Amino acid sequence: CVLVTDRATASAMAYYALPRPAPVVKWHPPGPIRDHFDLTADLADVACPAWLLVAPPDRATGMARRFTGSEALGTVGQPQGDQRERRYAIYRLHEFAGYPTRSPSP
Repeated sequence: CVLVTDRATASAMAYYALPRPAPVVKWHPPGPIRDHFDLTADLADVACPAWLLVAPPDRATGMARRFTGSEALGTVGQPQGDQRERRYAIYRLHEFAGYPTRSPSP
């Protein structure tokens, strides 16, 4: 199973990743629905023994802590044109422990 943080990456992984991983899901802690993947591909709704996390490096470490085991595999880049690059941290994760809880608003 592949875990991503945003709609664009989820779409790209679902379309371009071969052989087709099953499934591609999105990190979506409780909160507002922002896109189709929030409705149909939430991590909490999928049972998978192992995960491949593809996420921006600044978010990946915190997400990895929500699993019972994690192994950093490295980083990759995706060219974005005009000499820009989108960076992703890649982790192997085991057993989702649940989303962080939120404090009630005052």
